[in-house]
Amino acid sequence: MPKPKRRNPVVPVPKAAVRQSENSRTHTKNSSRIARQDHVRNAASSRNGGDRGKRPREGNDADSKHTDIKRRKLHANSSSRRWLDASDRACKQWPPLSVVHKQAAFAVQRLLEADSSRKHGASLKSLTLAPHIEAKKATFAVTCQVLKLPGMATRARSSGNPHPSPKFTQILEHLDEQAELTASEPKLGKYVAMVLSYELLRGQGLQRKGPAERAVLAAEPKLRAAMDTLLLEAGVKTLDELLAKRHRGLKSGCHARGGGGGGGGGGGGLAPEVPHPRWVRVNLLKANLDDVIRQLDEHLQSTKKTKPHQEENKRQQQTEKRKQQKKDAAMQQQEQQPQVVLDALLPDLLALPPGTDLHDHPLVTRGSVVLQSKASCMPARALNPEPGWTVVDCCAAPGNKTTHLAAILGNKGRVLAFDKDPKRLARLRSNAALTGASCIEARLADFLSVDPTAPEFREVRGVLLDPSCSGSGTIFTRMDHLLPSHRHRGAAAATTGATDTTEAAAAAHAPSTFPASAPTSTATKGKKKKKDEADNVVQQQQQQQREQGLDVSSEGPGLAQLLPQVHERDPVEAGRVAQLARFQAAALSHALRFPSLERLVYSTCSVHVEENEAVVAGVLQEAAEAGLELADPFPSWHRRGLPLFPGAEKLIRTDAYQDGTDGFFIALFRRRQPDVSMQEKPM
Repeated sequence: MPKPKRRNPVVPVPKAAVRQSENSRTHTKNSSRIARQDHVRNAASSRNGGDRGKRPREGNDADSKHTDIKRRKLHANSSSRRWLDASDRACKQWPPLSVVHKQAAFAVQRLLEADSSRKHGASLKSLTLAPHIEAKKATFAVTCQVLKLPGMATRARSSGNPHPSPKFTQILEHLDEQAELTASEPKLGKYVAMVLSYELLRGQGLQRKGPAERAVLAAEPKLRAAMDTLLLEAGVKTLDELLAKRHRGLKSGCHARGGGGGGGGGGGGLAPEVPHPRWVRVNLLKANLDDVIRQLDEHLQSTKKTKPHQEENKRQQQTEKRKQQKKDAAMQQQEQQPQVVLDALLPDLLALPPGTDLHDHPLVTRGSVVLQSKASCMPARALNPEPGWTVVDCCAAPGNKTTHLAAILGNKGRVLAFDKDPKRLARLRSNAALTGASCIEARLADFLSVDPTAPEFREVRGVLLDPSCSGSGTIFTRMDHLLPSHRHRGAAAATTGATDTTEAAAAAHAPSTFPASAPTSTATKGKKKKKDEADNVVQQQQQQQREQGLDVSSEGPGLAQLLPQVHERDPVEAGRVAQLARFQAAALSHALRFPSLERLVYSTCSVHVEENEAVVAGVLQEAAEAGLELADPFPSWHRRGLPLFPGAEKLIRTDAYQDGTDGFFIALFRRRQPDVSMQEKPM
């Protein structure tokens, strides 16, 4: 029989012991909680640089506990105050209730701040037409209208200065100052006030009323009184008349100065004399030219009654009736002319009426056509590679010119596309897939690190080099002509009244980039330093010309004579252009090293001499040693390069003001042809 298991005797526990055990567990929990709090507090104190490595204050427990609680409260209050101050500065201003007004105010702020600091940032189109923007057309229209209100020219006459320089102030900023709008309402941001004031005075009015809208409405009597005073001083009755008067004055001044000279189109701030059509390149890899013309013509006929200007006039029906009548008359004239025109120079390029919106058209979304300006299409056509060639696009992204090369080849050959930016190269691959350019091989690499003499490049016969440049020829594409610094340059050109051709060409190709708000004291203080820097630049250019065998005499328009206004150029912009020119010269010299090279095109969207003719002049001897010479890609084109050296008449320039497209520069190097005199003469 098994033995029974032995059990421990049950001993009663006193109540005092139970209470002591519970108190012990509570004390342990409280100790852990206090320890965690002390750890967090010490970590925060260490991050803030306070009480690190210090001994605790001596004293009784009550005093220490009271001091600790007080210190924690002060720390929390100070952190809260710092956060609230930062929030008040950045986030606590009154936002507009309308999404359009909010987005437009942000775009205006980014553009004007970048322009005043002379930094090149995002463009107006990228800020208002990006994929995340809501109501893109309305946001773009409001932003443009706000930036189009420059115009208050105030002339500060100083003793001994008979020709005062105009200083332009935003009309909306002037009205804000006179009405004391943002000064009396600190939570109303400056740029929000500009957008809402425009909508109140020139737009449809303020319908949704939040704190920002109510503040602007409360100041409406003062705003309208300031506007009446402004119009009275200008001698006009309406704001449209004021803007038209200013435009005529600047335009006449530009004509007195000689216009764009020999083909610049980079400064001045005026609207183009020849409107820019909506240029459309037909992608011959996916579409037929006749079919595209038919579809686009049908699209224009179907949307004739809902033109974009009519959508804008819905917001301005009460204030722009006369402008509507003018647009209707212009539309009637356009109806009598062909809506889709085949370009006479480029066989795959179409011109549509200005302002035609095709971003959502199926031809664009399918890649059958590419929205690309005429000047941007000219480099690939200048190279004109033959089917079966291996072509190198040195700085390829985002890929419009690259896909154009593939279309000219008919996908029969290879296009090696280099770019060192991964994001831009991904965009190039996307564009190549959309357009069906299967012959493109995108490579993530810096072109200067590529060895042109490597065996894999032995068959390269064409090179397109379109390197990074100042972009000074794309002011209308980027809408930079609406910014104050460009209007300031246009006003300066209007007041000088220079008639000499050389001075006009120099002004067109070496524009000043001082913003309108630049303090005059800084310019005066650094005048001697700028003059010394300018003298050094001119001397360096003269030395380069002598080494290259160019004419540096005062009689001919040599490079030194085309840079007299370097004394007035912004040193920041001058340094940027000089740095870009050094890179462009190195890239062009590197591109000439391909052993089987037949044709090479160098192009920029710049109007500066340093980035164009000067770069080409620097490699002429090297090109001659490689068996290449300058050639004329478009004999029928009217605008040529500046006459800095023999053969410059073969260079191509486009003018953003007079040619209906961006300002570009194109140079074609071609394998030297055999001497005709050595060939056998026909009988």
